[in-house]
Amino acid sequence: MTELIEFTRIVSVSPSRIDIEITDIEAFEQSELELEVGSVLRISDEAGSGIVAAIESYSIRELPQADGRYTSRMLLQLLPVGSVDSTGKFVRGANKMSIPPKRTEVASGALLRAMFSQDDLPDRVAFSVLQQDSNIPVGVSGNSFFGQHLAVVGSTGSGKSTTVARLVQAVLEGESAGAERRNTHVVFFDAHGEYGPAFPGSQTLSAQNLDLPYWLMTSAELEALFVESAEMNSHNQLSQFRYAVRRNKQMHNGNSLTDEITIDSPAFFSMAEVSRYLDNVNREVVSKKPEDHLRPKLHDDSFIDRGDERYFKDKLQFAETSTGKENRASAGPFNGEFDRFVVRIEQRLADRRMQFLLGDPHDPQDGQQVRDRERILRRLVGYVGGSEANVTRLDLSDMPYDIVPIVVGMIARLVFEMNVARKREIGWIDVPFMLVLEEAHNYVARGDGRGNVGARGAVERIAKEGRKYGVLMMVVSQRPGEISETVLAQCANFVVMRLANPVDKAYIRHLLPDDMGSWMEGISVLPQRHAILIGSAMSASAVVVIDEVTDRPSSADVAVLDEWRKEWVEMTPSLGRT
Repeated sequence: MTELIEFTRIVSVSPSRIDIEITDIEAFEQSELELEVGSVLRISDEAGSGIVAAIESYSIRELPQADGRYTSRMLLQLLPVGSVDSTGKFVRGANKMSIPPKRTEVASGALLRAMFSQDDLPDRVAFSVLQQDSNIPVGVSGNSFFGQHLAVVGSTGSGKSTTVARLVQAVLEGESAGAERRNTHVVFFDAHGEYGPAFPGSQTLSAQNLDLPYWLMTSAELEALFVESAEMNSHNQLSQFRYAVRRNKQMHNGNSLTDEITIDSPAFFSMAEVSRYLDNVNREVVSKKPEDHLRPKLHDDSFIDRGDERYFKDKLQFAETSTGKENRASAGPFNGEFDRFVVRIEQRLADRRMQFLLGDPHDPQDGQQVRDRERILRRLVGYVGGSEANVTRLDLSDMPYDIVPIVVGMIARLVFEMNVARKREIGWIDVPFMLVLEEAHNYVARGDGRGNVGARGAVERIAKEGRKYGVLMMVVSQRPGEISETVLAQCANFVVMRLANPVDKAYIRHLLPDDMGSWMEGISVLPQRHAILIGSAMSASAVVVIDEVTDRPSSADVAVLDEWRKEWVEMTPSLGRT
């Protein structure tokens, strides 16, 4: 270790802070010591025991001298992170040391290794090296790091994508208990379709090959997809939509189940028939004769009840409105109210980009060919016979932007419900899942927009209850200040990369322990792939450099000027699928 005693003195020691003054800046500069925020020092007593502390900030003071001139003094503010005994054993959190301290020195490589490498952990995982000494790999407890919710935050260009790839790759490396195929299960929500090269053995699902039938959606998810809450008559839309979905589920699943089926039951129904029902209600005419009790009236003067299957199967021809005494009839209670609602549903059903969810509108079976819930779930989590995969990558880039939150929330909920059912069945969790929520601010936002409700509700529930059922999350975002606080507050470990936005910095600072606040001051200038590791899985918080990856996501910045300087490239403008 390199001693600092010649040009430093300890000014104050408290359980949460140590101040060290560099009394001779010239001598310090001549020593060529490289100290920076995050560097670790050891402060020892006579017996050789001492406190280990990390530099969290520094300041320079100008002090007046007797001759009227000023001299500069540097003050280092250190955060105690643990203690070390005379044998070099490091203990996190403890800060026992005899008073007064006698020696200040830069932590040796041996001490740094004892602190951060954690070589003796049976579940050790390493994916970075210490910024202070690149020869020191930083180890974490894998069960603690991946067995609790984790957040990776950083601005664009901070190296966040390669960091996320490295973390998931670290899960797939190392010992596998002699198994032919690992029991690792990662469901990766890939917002921009860029992580394929990082996981060459993954199963990739996209709008082109995904089967995610709408009838597996909850009422909240269905309503987020079809109902516009800002419209004045949205309450009427909701009431009739809910009735139509439940009634249609009863029609398609047998009378014996009628009392058991609710709108949230994962049972088949026909969205085309629900649309037809709403169209009929929107054109409905009812008899005004007292003895007819406002029953809907058809063009042949017969009557029909709204629960009749013909409301779902046929485009009904209603009677003409009339004020005559013998055939008094008027527009039904919802006549003309659902014009925009019906058009919206029909547009959704006709959108080819949504066939993975709503089926082919030209298919008379209307999605009935994918009624096998078990097969759907097995494919979502990588259990496809003959081609099982540890990583299932869901490419969200070719899905309509406004339905991405609904799709993410639906899949996250299905994985969670699947593990809840399994735990009830066998009594324990033997197939844990990690959900990687890339660009999470896009679908787990703090706002109350209906399109955000499905995803946020599902993810917030997993944040609060997922650990009990082996469903963990890696929340990834460049705008953590926009993410639901309920979600980030449940994260036990953080990988904090460069953040420039003041709102995001303040938000993360608010979530971290009080004694870590000053570490956040330097995150706006962290180099690429540098990060602060904070959480229960680490022996001590540290500034690290994330390992390079061989299989990289395709997230590199475009060399704009280089491309502009090349010869003209012909292209055929296209908006993709129609």
